Amino acid sequence: MIEILNRVGLTEYATNEGLSSMVDDKGNSLSGGERKRLTLGRMLLRNYDFVFFDEPLTGLDPKTSQDVIDILLSMHEFGWAMVTHQYNKSLFDSADEIIVVSEGRIKTVGRLDDVYVQGCLHELKLA
Repeated sequence: MIEILNRVGLTEYATNEGLSSMVDDKGNSLSGGERKRLTLGRMLLRNYDFVFFDEPLTGLDPKTSQDVIDILLSMHEFGWAMVTHQYNKSLFDSADEIIVVSEGRIKTVGRLDDVYVQGCLHELKLA
């Protein structure tokens, strides 16, 4: 448990005192970034084969957003996919596949260096 808390950046809870802290089931006593980190930690404690993230960076400041991306990119225990409307080069560079959707339709599928992916991201003002 302490290793997981440290890994997701919740080091202040990775102590005996921190582990005995009360956090309600909705995490209302935590900041938005702490709630996202706690969610990631909970996923690491389970044996999922695959996880789907829906806008995991929404509402986070740029530093916390990058911290969450770094945590996601370090998660090799399971596969994962993400829906996002935020462009992040390190995240997109690391993607096995990018599916660009616009107006409810798949426009293209590929890696970040694919010219069609670049064109669609540019059209959407994401690159």
